[in-house]
Amino acid sequence: MACSNGRRCCARSTTRIVPIAIERLGFIGEGRVSRGLSLALSRAGYAIAGVASRKRGDAQHVVDASDIIFLTVPDDAIAPVCVSLRWRAGKAAVHCAGATEVSVLQAAADAGAAIGGFHPLVMFADPEIAARSIAGAAIGIEAEEPLAAALRGMVRTLGACELVIPPGGRAAYHGAAHFAAGFVGALVAEGVEVWRRIGIPPEDATRALLGLLRGATDAMAHSGIARAMAGSIARGDLENVKRHLAALERLEPRSRQLYCTLALRSLPLALEVGRITPQRADELRRVLEAEA
Repeated sequence: MACSNGRRCCARSTTRIVPIAIERLGFIGEGRVSRGLSLALSRAGYAIAGVASRKRGDAQHVVDASDIIFLTVPDDAIAPVCVSLRWRAGKAAVHCAGATEVSVLQAAADAGAAIGGFHPLVMFADPEIAARSIAGAAIGIEAEEPLAAALRGMVRTLGACELVIPPGGRAAYHGAAHFAAGFVGALVAEGVEVWRRIGIPPEDATRALLGLLRGATDAMAHSGIARAMAGSIARGDLENVKRHLAALERLEPRSRQLYCTLALRSLPLALEVGRITPQRADELRRVLEAEA
């Protein structure tokens, strides 16, 4: 099944259900997630009834004026904020945290409100960029019907792809997402630092490595992760790997250790698509494990 932007998404149920009202949306918390998501939703045609934070706005007024209320506060504050508000049937309390279970909204459920999770897999450092990035991104949702149907409709309207998070799996889901987002920044910074040590200015290094990263993600989207992998590990170039390790040892031993860890995890991808032989993979593994 294709989502509205033409990409393939998970299959969705065709069961007819009674929809939950989504005429008015409210936000409790006024951080980067709130600003980016509310901007995307308002541009998609949803009415934003209000936004409340510790510094401005009445949170209870936002709850009373809204059908679906997004709790976009820090993870540790979700439960106490939920408890502090008055909920009732016909309302929906939805948090936007990745690793926090939906059960932290139990106070709202006990009062008759629907509860759920709505987690856009988007970097929210800049609200404007985040709002534009939501179209085509995945949004992890977790809720029971009829709220689940309302959230799925919201995902489609935003031009995003639905990703169903199994109950109890949020911490693993969120932790794994760091490998494709949060940790990528650390890897690029590692490359910038190594280049700085050999005399390449950080601004030049950043521009060049980000261009390389964009090409890598485009290739993965087009060909798949394993087939898109390039570089010395993908080619089985043992002598180049040895040169890399020697150079990194002279510059920064911790960079060499990180290189070995990532290279070892890359070997199964190269084997998967037949880029290297099992014999060459064993040779590379022996060198990398000795240096790790």
